[in-house]
Amino acid sequence: MRGIALNRLHTARKWLRPILCVLGIAAVYLSLYAMNCHTGLYLDDYNYSYAIYNIHERVTSVKQVMASMECHYNAMNGRVVLHFLDQLMLMHGRTLFNIINPLAFCLLGILIYYQGFGTLRNMRLHWLFFLYFALYFLTPAFGQSYLWATGACNYLYGVTFILTYLIPWRSALNSDPSLKLTGQIFM
Repeated sequence: MRGIALNRLHTARKWLRPILCVLGIAAVYLSLYAMNCHTGLYLDDYNYSYAIYNIHERVTSVKQVMASMECHYNAMNGRVVLHFLDQLMLMHGRTLFNIINPLAFCLLGILIYYQGFGTLRNMRLHWLFFLYFALYFLTPAFGQSYLWATGACNYLYGVTFILTYLIPWRSALNSDPSLKLTGQIFM
């Protein structure tokens, strides 16, 4: 009788963890969505709403964004992929950004967890939520890095792209035990 009860408890825990994980990530998404909705545009957001080559011309098409990024590359710096996303999102106002940005933040936490633990199976919820807690409280300028459109496109999306790019290498470390020590040294 006791064995049956323990088996049911184990089965309940097996299903409870993914449900709690999804609910927790949904709570993180909703909280960041609310913060995004209450964050306005700042100086760089206004600047990137206009074409770099003509500060009096509001960006309204992808063609303008491409021309603006060409000018940006030649005059300022090479972060054209991230600034392209910034101008593309600002072209639509903050509505699109307010939906996509919390997704990127949630993905960042999951990617950091994956890079640290090497798997998403049997996710340890306390570590995942510790990561979100650390991202919120230990980032020196949370609003500038995650809520401000230009800052998020530069910092949040940049790190998210890099960690996504590293997934095949992390997977290779998981599959080949001889690479594990070498990978841990160089990661």
